[in-house]
Amino acid sequence: MLVREITDSCLHEKPIRGIKQVFILTHNVHFHTKIANYLVHRYDIASYYLLKKADNISKITHCIQPNQKVAGEMENFNPVPSEYTALWNEYKVASTPKVLRSLIWQILDYYFVKLIGKNGDELRECVLVEKRENFVEKLPNGTEDNSKHIMASKLLSYMGTTEQVNDEMYYADDITDIAGYHDAFAIIFKAMEQNQHYDMMMEV
Repeated sequence: MLVREITDSCLHEKPIRGIKQVFILTHNVHFHTKIANYLVHRYDIASYYLLKKADNISKITHCIQPNQKVAGEMENFNPVPSEYTALWNEYKVASTPKVLRSLIWQILDYYFVKLIGKNGDELRECVLVEKRENFVEKLPNGTEDNSKHIMASKLLSYMGTTEQVNDEMYYADDITDIAGYHDAFAIIFKAMEQNQHYDMMMEV
């Protein structure tokens, strides 16, 4: 509310304490969408930029596109249309185990718990017990490779809880198998018969 009041003041003759221009930087997607959607169509007074860092190099992209209604003019666009979409976009480019694990937790919690309505215990029971065969591979020597089941168990360990998980303490083993995270994450959607949603969000 305060940020909106400050930005409003820039549009009128009586700015707050002499403020004429406001720069807002945030990592919070929810906050971003609340602010961005408010002024995204006011290209004459607001500009949107996407700041990304890869390989220790920061890149700023001006978020503009041709105006769909007025030929020859430009308009802003919101680079993060929704919190949920933003999580998937970040998931696709995540390059560290800690960041990837956090994104997977948030996506699973948002989709299966908040949207579908499964509570944490139901989700774990369905995936890890009823659908266990999806995560276990039979080896030629008769033994089982259950590494994906273990990974899925870790990813589902706190779904639907209100506890603030301490990432450093909870995963003392510090798993670094990024490919394993991706595999287990995809199989969870397949096991829950939600692979079409997975493919749509991954743009497969």
